[in-house]
Amino acid sequence: MMRSLFLFVLALILFSSCDSGEFKITGAISDAANLSVYFDKVNAITNTNSVVTKSETNGTGQFAISLEEPPAKGTYRIRVGAKSIFLILDGSESQ
Repeated sequence: MMRSLFLFVLALILFSSCDSGEFKITGAISDAANLSVYFDKVNAITNTNSVVTKSETNGTGQFAISLEEPPAKGTYRIRVGAKSIFLILDGSESQ
């Protein structure tokens, strides 16, 4: 399972800003049913990471990460277990 998890097919990562001001990141990870998904802020200077929020995948590997507002510019990662994917956000993400 972990091997195919690394195929990581984040088939879709969609950024969307909802009318309520909420910011969502949604996606699907193959072979990752019912697992925890973490959204971390990466600090390259101090080589540390901090958890921004956590979500769970459903039975088919789909997840939704909700934030009260769009994340600030910077490097982030989405991780499931020891596997992760990095995102570099420039602050213009809205759709």
